[in-house]
Amino acid sequence: MFDTVNDCDRAQRQAPQQAYTWMVDSIEYIDREFGEGYARKHPEFLMDFMKVAAQDQHAVHTYNVAKGLEMVANEIGKMSSEVGDIESTLRQNKR
Repeated sequence: MFDTVNDCDRAQRQAPQQAYTWMVDSIEYIDREFGEGYARKHPEFLMDFMKVAAQDQHAVHTYNVAKGLEMVANEIGKMSSEVGDIESTLRQNKR
């Protein structure tokens, strides 16, 4: 079962750590590509790099939510079909 309140609280607590990790990793990647110290000398580039990382993570989460909703919709469709079959059987038995 989902614990939405605790999941949201945990996500809020983890957000600064995630941002810090993206920042440190981004600096490492940028400096590796453009030379030592480049990221610190170009904070606008670092910010954009981190925004892309956040947008990518958001896209992955959105995709996962969509896939979950698709699974729920499929299950509801199956249940609806089964209810229809039961309903037909009950109507036939009444005759």
